[in-house]
Order: sequence, then structure tokens, then C-alpha cells
Amino acid sequence: RILQIAGCSVATAATAQEGLEKFIANPTDLVVTDVNTGGPINGLQFAARIHKANPATVVYVVSGYIDDEQQKQLHQLQTDGAVRRFYWKPYKDMLGMIQQIKSDLSPQSL
Repeated sequence: RILQIAGCSVATAATAQEGLEKFIANPTDLVVTDVNTGGPINGLQFAARIHKANPATVVYVVSGYIDDEQQKQLHQLQTDGAVRRFYWKPYKDMLGMIQQIKSDLSPQSL
């Protein structure tokens, strides 16, 4: 909802698999996913597939909890450029997050 207030067009998906199918059909500039999604793939696998399909897409990952293995996977995805930012939930600075999104989506940063 906060992205809509900030003027972004938003599409949602119930699972990472559904999100991937929607993304393949209609690529977007930004994807925000939770690590712990329902369905056959988790948010980190989703982020990797988004990056493979379109490396220019900015991917943010959020979570209230990640285990040690997921932390390692997240770090590798950040190193590889597949994940631009990680945010812990609950969000503490929504205005800062919106400003970061605008910065990450500006033509100079893409």
C-alpha cells in the first residue's frame, strides 16, 4: 500500500511462483518479496529467477525471520547483484525506504 501512496503501480501475488509467472508475462522495474513465501519456491529463489530473467530489475527482499542458510543465500544474491536491498520487518523507516526505492529506480542508478 505504501508503494501505491508513493505513486508506484503495484501488482501482487499469493506465492513466489505466481509472482514469477506474472513477472515473465509483464516485467517490472522493481520486485519486493518476502524470504518466506508460500508455494514451491521461496523468496530468495524467486529473486534469483527474477535476476536471471531480467538483470535490470531492482529486487528488494524483506523478512521478519531468516535462518542461517537463508542468510548465506541472501548474502550471495546481494554479492551477485540479484538482490539490491534487504529490509527487516516490521519496517522502521518507511519514508527512508520510499526514498531508497526512488533513488534505486532513478535513471542514473539503473
